[in-house]
Amino acid sequence: MVWTAVALLFASLPAHAGAPKPPKDLKELWVAAGATSQTVLVEDATGTSLLTLLDTAGARSLVRVDAVSGAVTWQTDVVPGVGWGSFAVRDDEILLEGARLADGAPQVAAVSLASGQRTWTRPVDPTMRLEFGDYGGRALSTGCDLTVLGDDGHELATLHGVSLQAGLDRMCSARPRLLGEVAGRWIVEVPTAGERWRLEAVSAKGEGWVADLGALLAAPEVDWRTGLFWSRSAEGLVLRRLNLATGQVAWKSAREVSGCEPVVRAVTGPLGAPALLVQVCDALTLIDPHDGATMWQVSEGSGDAVVDGEPFGLPEWVQPTETGRQLRWVDPKGHPDGHATVEPDAFGVPVAEGVLTRSPTRVALVGRDGADVWSLPLGNPRWALAGDLVVVAPELGEVRLVVERATGEVLGQFSGGEVIGWAPVPGSDTQRVLFAQGQSLRALKVSVRP
Repeated sequence: MVWTAVALLFASLPAHAGAPKPPKDLKELWVAAGATSQTVLVEDATGTSLLTLLDTAGARSLVRVDAVSGAVTWQTDVVPGVGWGSFAVRDDEILLEGARLADGAPQVAAVSLASGQRTWTRPVDPTMRLEFGDYGGRALSTGCDLTVLGDDGHELATLHGVSLQAGLDRMCSARPRLLGEVAGRWIVEVPTAGERWRLEAVSAKGEGWVADLGALLAAPEVDWRTGLFWSRSAEGLVLRRLNLATGQVAWKSAREVSGCEPVVRAVTGPLGAPALLVQVCDALTLIDPHDGATMWQVSEGSGDAVVDGEPFGLPEWVQPTETGRQLRWVDPKGHPDGHATVEPDAFGVPVAEGVLTRSPTRVALVGRDGADVWSLPLGNPRWALAGDLVVVAPELGEVRLVVERATGEVLGQFSGGEVIGWAPVPGSDTQRVLFAQGQSLRALKVSVRP
């Protein structure tokens, strides 16, 4: 079945690809020496690396390897006698969760990304789980409570959410959420009674602050670059900008909305500056986050807006609909820049060239003029996006085809494992490395056209 699907694909290659021919197997650059469970791609001043939990000789360790060469930068068991089950990376810190092998007692530890040295470790209650702010920080949560941890792992403060009595049980209806860290202050969204919300900054030096956001219909969203928060309320769409170091409100406004649920997204505006795009039905408004002024408004056109090739008002994957989804591109000045339809029953993701789609019968790139740039027929395909590459596979089988995103050209194939990331080869414009996680972690070399 797999090879039938692949044969059909090569019978329908784009015209520029010439006569159909089987793709070449990708070259392996390196293979991890042991079984790996979780792997994360990281970038810092030293370049691109992989972090992975590696099992060798019955022991599990955390390993950092160079993405291109596979050379081990450092390797650590973190805390002897503790089995680590998962980890996450935030800035220059790695946070791990695990349990002591002797008695199963839960443990949390922090490791320096640069050196692999453990910076702190602590036991935790079995009911607690580790959480991370989208913009830095770490916390422990249990039930409706969130306990913010400082840089040394000590507890700074516990914030409480809203719970409701349900018969004999008490249930959590809204929980605090750690957003991130600014100037030694950890900022948390906290729900309170009466559907009110506040922001609370927790500081190890007692330099925190509290900002009341009022009664909101949903938890506020944030553009961390500008300190801009927005949510629906009885007034309409409420926007406010805060100084995240002090909690002071720079400005606040309420915009009346009717007819459609407003969709709001932080984007890049004119001259490359941050801006906020609001879509209500088909009307678009670009807002200056510094003072709340309207930069431009567009009422013509229809469809979900896409700015600078990035999805606006959409999840990363456009969900299938029975009639297809209309997308329209606008440039930072509000000028129309293309229009396309994601076909019925297809997933999609906007990219620079248009929108990639995955339907029950094919994977395709639809351009900003609405026409197919390329199309590869596959039954119920799977896919993974890796920069300027797309990795596709039939529903069943182990063969993965590596496709150039802009042209649809099949550059090679490999078997087994799922793509977890990619990296450029330093000093080369035409070389890429794909990382596949299967029974072992592998790095595969891909060559693209100049």
